[in-house]
Amino acid sequence: MALPLHGLTLPTRRHGRKRRPERAGQLFGQAARRVQPQFRLDETTATAVYAICHALEGHPLALEMASASLRGLTVAEVLEVAEGLIC
Repeated sequence: MALPLHGLTLPTRRHGRKRRPERAGQLFGQAARRVQPQFRLDETTATAVYAICHALEGHPLALEMASASLRGLTVAEVLEVAEGLIC
């Protein structure tokens, strides 16, 4: 018997400082700050984080792993990798 896995809630549209990110974006931001303390979810990162969350369907482990990639990649590069995973 297979159990369906559901991701965290996703942002419904791109957000800036005035709109609080949904759970997937919050998790990515928290995990990103663990590896890159200066990381901020702001106008410069929000679009890429939004796209990463959607590409990874909000799955927590995938978001944690993607944010760990910030040790050697930029947010835009993490997005490229995440988008490459989509078949």
